[in-house]
Amino acid sequence: AEVEGEVGEVEEGGGDDEIGEGERENGLVVCASAFTMEGFELRDYVENGVLVQRTSGTTLRNLIADHTGEYGLFVVKSSQVVIERSVAIGASDTGIYVGQSSDVVVRESEATENVSGFEIENSSRVTLVDNHAHGNTAGILVFVLPDLEVKEGKDNVVRGNLVEGNNLANFAAEEEIVSNVPSGTGILIMAADRTEVSGNQIRDNN
Repeated sequence: AEVEGEVGEVEEGGGDDEIGEGERENGLVVCASAFTMEGFELRDYVENGVLVQRTSGTTLRNLIADHTGEYGLFVVKSSQVVIERSVAIGASDTGIYVGQSSDVVVRESEATENVSGFEIENSSRVTLVDNHAHGNTAGILVFVLPDLEVKEGKDNVVRGNLVEGNNLANFAAEEEIVSNVPSGTGILIMAADRTEVSGNQIRDNN
């Protein structure tokens, strides 16, 4: 399946009904394989801009997730996913998130004004390459947390990213794990195995 559109046109019933209006939970939920979404702007949801769950072969390209709640682009329990040339702004948890997933590539994307810009959680063989994390509380997080179905995170790559000026005050809800991440963090790695961090520019993080 493919969904294509112009930035700013996410239609949910036609007319002016193109944004979450601060009430709807998700802009789009993807649970079909071999799915491509390209060229949309999603705004003002309360949970996620795009939620990808339990699927494979998904591509998210040229998307803007602007103040879409806890997460901008959220991939969980999925494989063979590509996120490219997309922007996530103002998420109270993570702009572009990959959790309990494998074989995912996030490239040439931007995260700003989020608590966490990019996050790899309990996932394996995820590559973050040529992205820009700036103006977040923390630029990039790679970690393994307890009490999740997938128990390990390994063989992830963080390469060629620009991680700068991530000094935003942490505004996550107190009960969320990211509320403990200190402002001024460039890249944080915790409990993940065989993580490669190479060729990044990391600067001006307090």
